[in-house]
Formats: sequence, C-alpha cells, structure tokens
Amino acid sequence: MLYSWEGRNPSLKPGLFCGHIDVVPAEEDHLWTFPPFQGVVAGSRIWGRGAMDDKYNVLALLEASEILMKKGYQPERSLYFAFGHDEEVSGYRGARHIGELLEKRQLEFEFLLDEGTPLLTDPLLPGLNLPVALVGLSEKGWATLALKVNGTGGHSSAPPDHTAIGILSQAIVAVERNPLPPKFDGPARLMVCATP
Repeated sequence: MLYSWEGRNPSLKPGLFCGHIDVVPAEEDHLWTFPPFQGVVAGSRIWGRGAMDDKYNVLALLEASEILMKKGYQPERSLYFAFGHDEEVSGYRGARHIGELLEKRQLEFEFLLDEGTPLLTDPLLPGLNLPVALVGLSEKGWATLALKVNGTGGHSSAPPDHTAIGILSQAIVAVERNPLPPKFDGPARLMVCATP
C-alpha cells in the first residue's frame, strides 16, 4: 500500500514513512499464552502476532495522520506512507513493487523512516534510567547457501558406505558449527561506546 499526503511546499523533497503489516507465521497455538491472532489486551500489554513487529508503527502513523488531518493540518513537505505485506518473507511482492513505482515516478526523498525500534528501557538495556529511542542506521545481513552433492546411484539393498544424504548432512552440521564471527563495529559500536 502506498499513500501520499500533499504538503504545502511542492519545492521540498517529500518524506517517506515505511512499515509492514505482515507477521512471522505462528504455529502450534497451544504453546501461546494467548491465541496469537486475537490481539488480547492483558494488563498493560497487547498480546498478538505483529503487535511490536510492526503493527504498532503502522497504526501510530495512520492514527497520528488522521488526527492531524481532522484538525486541518497540512505538512510543509509532502509525505508518503509505504506499507508492505511480505516483509517477513523478503518483500519481493511488496517493498520491491513499491520501490519500483517510486522510482518510476522519479521521486527522491529528503528522509526515510522505517520501523526502527521501540523505546528501550531497563531491563532491555540494563542501567538506563530513561527510555532511549534508537536510530536505525544499518541493516543486518543475510546469506543464502546452495549445497549440492553428486553421488553414485545404486539399489537400496546395497547402499554405499557414505551416501549423498550423509555427505550433505555433514556439510550442514559443519556450517552450523562454524557460524560467522560476531562483529561489534560501525554504527552499533558508536551508539553504545563513548569512543570507537
């Protein structure tokens, strides 16, 4: 979904607010404290898939915009709101198409604000007396591996000593036992360290 809110000054580059409305799939309902898709309010918390990632952000943007519009407010610069429906599974049909449409319209933005992080307090960041809002400056990486094994055919009554499945299984275990070393540098280090 892509929405625009026209600003008073068309000479200013617009701003872009992003979010997503899909959630990580939930399985085995019996393991949940509350049913995962009911949005139960219990105490001071909302229990439901996507409450934090990322429905609170999308709803906050829409509610704030609606309140301001009802009061007759018009932003100085135009604002765009882009909400994808498949972020948790790569964004190929959501964010990619939104990006292609924005590129086709030759839009260049002054800023882009994505889902980011919530306000953090103790115990998430121990020792903090005040809430901290983090500014997201980078994204975690990912890798896709394709493992292929060529084996010899034969009859199951006389299998080889080491099958292609066994070789592939050992390779998967080797990858799991040798994760990439963690790094704490760049923006993440600067955020929490007084000196780099």
